[in-house]
Amino acid sequence: MKKTLEINELMDFYSDLLTKRQQAVMKMYYQFDYSLNEIADNLGISKQAVSENIQRATRGLLEFEDLLGLLDKRKNQMREKEVMLESLTKISLLTEDKAILEEVNKLINRIKKEGGFYGI
Repeated sequence: MKKTLEINELMDFYSDLLTKRQQAVMKMYYQFDYSLNEIADNLGISKQAVSENIQRATRGLLEFEDLLGLLDKRKNQMREKEVMLESLTKISLLTEDKAILEEVNKLINRIKKEGGFYGI
């Protein structure tokens, strides 16, 4: 399950860097939970070819992440976001100044709405 989640996350960032065949195989295998035989039948290739495509694509996704680190950056941004939200929430609970509270609430809503800091 953990591997499937990781591969799907990597696919979100790097699937366009794979071949069309690799994209199709990975999507069927990891997103739609097709068996190797089902994929082979759908694409008219051997089960061995499906397996090789999955292995090559997985290696490629991991290499792209090693080189570019987009998924790791996204995870770090999400952790930073959670820390900021916790800090702002604490401030909002501690202050009685309405102007400060209003600004803190604007920041909280903005962070929640934007999702990430750099649009990733």
